[in-house]
Amino acid sequence: MARYRSFGQLDDPYVEDGDLSFNGLDMYTSPTLLGAGMLQLAENIRIDGGVIFSRKGMTKVYDTNRGHALKLFSDPDGNEELIVINRYSLYNSTGQLISNYGAGLIYDVGEQVIPVQAFEKLFLFAEGRRPREWSGVTGEDTVEFSSVPADNSVDFVCPNAGFGNYMSNRLVVPKADDSSTTVAFSDTFEPNQFDNLNTYFCNKGTNDKTLAVIPYAENQALILNNKSIHIINGTHFLGDSSTNFEITRQYGVAGSKAYVQNGSYIYFISNEGNIQVLVPSSDPAKGLGLAISKVTLDQEPLSKPVTPVINRINSNALDKCVVHYHKNKVYFAIPIDGAVQPNAILVYDSLLSTFISLDTFSNSGQWIIDIESWGDDMYLLTNQALYKYEDSDSQQDDTYNFVTKFKTRNYLLGSRGIKNFKSGSISYTVSNGTKLKVDANTVDPDESTTVKDETFSASGDAIARFNLRKRGYSSSIEVTSEYQPAKYKSVHLEASYTSNTVGDFE
Repeated sequence: MARYRSFGQLDDPYVEDGDLSFNGLDMYTSPTLLGAGMLQLAENIRIDGGVIFSRKGMTKVYDTNRGHALKLFSDPDGNEELIVINRYSLYNSTGQLISNYGAGLIYDVGEQVIPVQAFEKLFLFAEGRRPREWSGVTGEDTVEFSSVPADNSVDFVCPNAGFGNYMSNRLVVPKADDSSTTVAFSDTFEPNQFDNLNTYFCNKGTNDKTLAVIPYAENQALILNNKSIHIINGTHFLGDSSTNFEITRQYGVAGSKAYVQNGSYIYFISNEGNIQVLVPSSDPAKGLGLAISKVTLDQEPLSKPVTPVINRINSNALDKCVVHYHKNKVYFAIPIDGAVQPNAILVYDSLLSTFISLDTFSNSGQWIIDIESWGDDMYLLTNQALYKYEDSDSQQDDTYNFVTKFKTRNYLLGSRGIKNFKSGSISYTVSNGTKLKVDANTVDPDESTTVKDETFSASGDAIARFNLRKRGYSSSIEVTSEYQPAKYKSVHLEASYTSNTVGDFE
């Protein structure tokens, strides 16, 4: 058998690899085993139609005085307004004062406030405080819930609750004076009247705590505890006809803002710091006429592909995490690299069913408190200001530049041996002022070579070709850009096999 290969008389055969489109982020799988279009690093990008885009920036709306929460409020006539819950007062999206708290109420710095709209009013909840209500009328102060029952038929009034929710025309709150996992439903249309029959115990007697209640399909309520998850059936009539069941004790939710509902799917950051999703499942009892929906946890955490980012989360600050859904994407605000408040956002694309980016911010003096949507726009509240997030008119985070980064999978070019990487190309669209740097990274030997470093003076499309002339087992392309937006369409590499990696041997 031939000991040496041949291709013509002098030339080595060329092999090619690359990606014609991009599909998402996977930091967990070995870079040489990633599927076509998957990235091993992605910061401040978005993916649409297989093309990588620089994310849009943030525009400051106005400075806030220690904001605590955001809430989109709708009046009975359909008028909507974004409400900013500050330390002393309520403001609208333009910074106009619309309500004072009254009675000298001041929310403490770092205190978590949970706003809920119910019964055409806005309710404010905070741990250890009496709930407050605002009528929705500009100029009227908020009013504290009465601590005295309306009449003798009322078993108890609304407890001091750290959060609340509205479902089946009832206010749902935790009843901490009974236990840390007791949940109470108010009387219909009566937010400050409660009946003992409408009280439920979800893991009572354990070292657990109820942190969220979510309205679910077919008049059910999901109860998210810190260490377990439960479901209550029949919330439209309650009483003796309702039952509650445990879904899991494997995970609980990290905090009262660390979840979001998208239809029948519940995305949440767990008490262990990973990201989970509750998914609906079929119920064989439906054939018997029983209206009971089932929810289950996936076998693997949703965050498995971004495990390196999850490992950077400060586990002591999990209760500050915020999760929000907007236009087919789920935004997970998390504290990383020792931060005690959320300072970065993981972005999950529900259409691609994959994570696509870790959004980072240059202004280290700010942290994320809340996220809310209003129409097509998404707003982000920090400890200093209200911002419009992913603003199409902005390429900066206020006055700070951000850096777009991504790194492709490691291209093997069809062989497990050492290759001579010859050349490659990257297809992109840049803007006037875009600073673009492209590095080619080889593995075994591990080397990084800058193949392009340019600041563009004009906008346009191009295919940048480059010579590499490096040996290695595999190679990836790493792109860094800033100042102005850019988009990236494809990556291509060429190599030849070295003489000792291809051929037949005796």
